[in-house]
Amino acid sequence: MKVVRLTTLCLFLSLAVSHAAAEGPALAEQIKACKDVADSLQRLRCYDGIALDGEALMPDPAAAPSAPIAAAPKPVEDPNEFGKESIRDQRGPDEINSRIVNAFEGWGNNAIFELENGQVWRQVDSAKYRYRGEAQPLATIKRKAFGAYRLSVEGTNRTVRVRRIQ
Repeated sequence: MKVVRLTTLCLFLSLAVSHAAAEGPALAEQIKACKDVADSLQRLRCYDGIALDGEALMPDPAAAPSAPIAAAPKPVEDPNEFGKESIRDQRGPDEINSRIVNAFEGWGNNAIFELENGQVWRQVDSAKYRYRGEAQPLATIKRKAFGAYRLSVEGTNRTVRVRRIQ
């Protein structure tokens, strides 16, 4: 079976090489002819003709050149704004730390987290975790991708997705 495949492959390659060798000089001449066309649209049509049917579509010399296509105007930008799109949004810190002041036994069932700094956050995922640590643990809320926030509690390696409600 491998011999048949190898023989077929060799036959196909030899036919392709012989066809390319026969077409080589004519193809090179056609490409050179297209290269000399001044009008960009006509030059593109010439190259397309070579690719599609093997014949260069030379422009009619009597035809008037088409009007050049105007480039789209670039929006006027403030030079001071150039390149700032790559700078991270200036929306504040990437994380906050504060103690949880309400009774905290973990999370589950849309738990509410009231922080010492006055912020109130609600659980938005379905994770469940039972906490057995100190009464008012230090919580860290980190900004994540796509506007998500994750809350973690000191002394654990668990996080829960949250949304600020106050």
